[in-house]
Amino acid sequence: MKFKLNLFQNIKNLFPVALKIYLPTLLFIILVWCLSKIFNISMYELTADPAEVVGKPPYTGFFSNIGIVLWSSTAAICIFSALLTKVNQSCFRKWFNFLLSSFFLTSFLLLDDLFQLHETYPVLFFGVNANLPENNRQLQNLLEGLFFVIYFIYVFLYLLYFRKHIQQTEYQFIILALLFFFLSIAVDMNTMIKLGHDIIEETFKLLGIITWLIYFSKTCSSIVLQLADNSVVHAHKS
Repeated sequence: MKFKLNLFQNIKNLFPVALKIYLPTLLFIILVWCLSKIFNISMYELTADPAEVVGKPPYTGFFSNIGIVLWSSTAAICIFSALLTKVNQSCFRKWFNFLLSSFFLTSFLLLDDLFQLHETYPVLFFGVNANLPENNRQLQNLLEGLFFVIYFIYVFLYLLYFRKHIQQTEYQFIILALLFFFLSIAVDMNTMIKLGHDIIEETFKLLGIITWLIYFSKTCSSIVLQLADNSVVHAHKS
């Protein structure tokens, strides 16, 4: 009888949490369905695995998929660590904004890599039938270059604003990661490289993503250890 009462109470307590989780999810699915009707895109294309949609083997985009997993891991580490800082006011004031901004920056990079925003955004100006990569590669590179300028400004402002925070971390990793990203972009925009163009570009990008993950893993680990030390100190004082 006690088990049944506890089960009923647990289900009752679960309802508000489930409502917060599943209601937005259902609304998102409805929104996607509406957009599919508006833009005449099948739900199959929006829900199925990309390799299945285009009839390619499961290993298609292997490098890219690994990169997405690593981006997601970094974003999760940043937001989780940012929320953890709330348990200590001094750590919260010092690190929360840095970690939250790092989460947004990483998420932006993740979305760009996932949806290839830097390559597909020209469609907004020229339409889906423009086929810029084949008809005018130089114009495509110019438009991509404009997108990367926004990248550089965003990253520069991030580094400038949080320079004091970064100086307290093992910043050699973030410098190395940015160097790898720069090399990847340089190769991507260099039309002179023919042999091994894709593998060179993707290798530099993957190395950059791995190094980005290492930097934030080390940084967040250090911050969490600070939180643990502060908790121990406060416990002894109590």
